[in-house]
Amino acid sequence: MSYPTPLLDRSPLDIGGFFSGTMAVLKRRLGLFVLMALLPGLVALVASALIVAVLVGAVIEITNTRQFGGLLLGFVLAGVAILVTWLVSLKVMATTSLGALEVAQGGTPDLRGLLARTKGFLPRLIPVFLAVSASLAVLAAMAGFVFFRALGAAVEGMSDNNPAAIIGLATVFLLAFPVTAAVVLYLTVRFLYFVPVMAAEGLGGFEALGRSWRLTQGSFWRTFLSYLVAQLAVSAVTALPNLVIQSLAGSFTPILDQNADPAQILAALTAQIPLLVMVSLATFAFQLIAGPAMITYTTIMYVDQVRRSDLGQTTPPAPFYAPAPTYYNSGYGYPAQPPATQAPNAPQPGQSMPATWSAPQNNQPYPGPPQQGPTQTPPV
Repeated sequence: MSYPTPLLDRSPLDIGGFFSGTMAVLKRRLGLFVLMALLPGLVALVASALIVAVLVGAVIEITNTRQFGGLLLGFVLAGVAILVTWLVSLKVMATTSLGALEVAQGGTPDLRGLLARTKGFLPRLIPVFLAVSASLAVLAAMAGFVFFRALGAAVEGMSDNNPAAIIGLATVFLLAFPVTAAVVLYLTVRFLYFVPVMAAEGLGGFEALGRSWRLTQGSFWRTFLSYLVAQLAVSAVTALPNLVIQSLAGSFTPILDQNADPAQILAALTAQIPLLVMVSLATFAFQLIAGPAMITYTTIMYVDQVRRSDLGQTTPPAPFYAPAPTYYNSGYGYPAQPPATQAPNAPQPGQSMPATWSAPQNNQPYPGPPQQGPTQTPPV
């Protein structure tokens, strides 16, 4: 299923096409995408305020009564808040992805419509979430078992002067990180289109995983490099405010080295407060734009990959021209269709093979055979 997207260039797209398409989509509905990006932050802010209130009450309760029920409740609420914030973030990813697709198709989606059209996204996601959580728990248990076995063998080897056990522990440490990173990277690329598939095609969680796996089959490195370039570009832009903060922090060093009095340090810090506030707001603004930009970029990659995979298209298609028809002599110079029981290109019995029809020049429509007047001799 390919998508008509007049706002984008024709597939196949390259990295430049992905960036230009992302900018074109963001220009149309940037305010809507930023509004949706605010939702997870607001949920996290409310949850954090609630958790802080509960923990403060728990500290007071522990001080006065030595009871730890409030502290336990605070930890439970923290876990629930993290889960809810993560689910809201995924919902926002789905609505942003669908919104980017609809804008690329020439539409003007709104928040209410996107929420309605992504209804049922989270229920379809829950089975995948439970399966992934169980798999991660099993893998963590296996990794812990291997680690502690290796650690125990290394301790025994040290007591027995056995270098092989120590080498084995060192090997486990050296291989654990690169192997884990390689597996995570591979799965991230193969399941990169998981959310766009669920949002655009309405598939279930496991069906969307399979669909993303098939879409990236045979195009791992192209997908990886396209996504990596975008991540590096976004990271470079969002890192600019941090560089400004680091340069400001470096300007305080001479004052501190000169053993200045507290009044001078306070005056220097006060003078930098407006700039620090501006840098913090810029960082927050960049993050609000970076999230929708990456989701839009990934959605455009998904649209292009669907066209490549479903249509088997590697170059822009040439203009379609219908094949030239074959005309048969029906007895008096008029074209006729071949009999239904006879092969389309087979001549009538007793007749010679008709001459091959050639396309008219300048793509003009075929005018048909010349009409015969009363004095013309019918063709044989």
